[in-house]
Amino acid sequence: MQCKKRPSRASVEEVRQASAKTHTPVAPPPRTITDIIAILDQQPKTDSPIALRDLADASPPSARVDTLADFYRERGLAAGRIGRAKQEIDDLTKSSEYFLQTVSPVSRIYFELALAEERGGNFFRHIRYLQKSVKAGWNIGANIRLAIGNVSIGDLPEADAALGAALRGIYRGVAPNGTFLFQPIIAEAQAALLDVTGRHAEAEALGRKAIALLVGDRDHRQSIWHTQSIWVDEVHAFLARTLIRQRRLFEAENEARAAAFGALANSGRYSPHTAWML
Repeated sequence: MQCKKRPSRASVEEVRQASAKTHTPVAPPPRTITDIIAILDQQPKTDSPIALRDLADASPPSARVDTLADFYRERGLAAGRIGRAKQEIDDLTKSSEYFLQTVSPVSRIYFELALAEERGGNFFRHIRYLQKSVKAGWNIGANIRLAIGNVSIGDLPEADAALGAALRGIYRGVAPNGTFLFQPIIAEAQAALLDVTGRHAEAEALGRKAIALLVGDRDHRQSIWHTQSIWVDEVHAFLARTLIRQRRLFEAENEARAAAFGALANSGRYSPHTAWML
């Protein structure tokens, strides 16, 4: 009886090298704090942080309620861009209080407060403001985001209900061109639900679809979603997580890098969003 030879170490290495040739080369990931700081230092130096700081430091004017509502909203958003997370939340809260005294809809400011609370790490306030945004009339966008938020805290029935409400709103024609405009974040919400129930490959496919939709018609959707670049970064971060669950770690590293570099380019070094993506 002839025994089969065990594969030699060289032959295993040859197979590994041959397999590697079929994939895109992956750069070694940064491993130290120094590496990460070096990445942050690559941000182009512009005057925009100075302008944002001036706006964040501005004193409130003696003006009508509607003017003050807009002032605190703009000041809060500027504060968030330069890393003043507490000021962002405080100013947006003041803005919402002034908006309640006007005839202007308050749903949008609740939505922005929800995003600020999420970046600050308070998911329960994040969800509460999304619920308030839905009640105030921001039915589709806030419900889709509410679905994603409920997935993050493990409340799948509520996530499914929120996504269902958003889809019903789109199908009833609540928003003009709703199916087109909300397609990327619908895909993101559906991907989050699939991922948490173990269907990682399907979740990955929907995540990639969301990025393709957001990037593919950037000009049109940018006019609707002023935070579009943030959405793209978040989906890259989501893809990193679902790829980790599939043990595809090099690909996950690439997606994590895309999220961090995108946040740095669009939101700046000191933005809470950049810290979140890192």
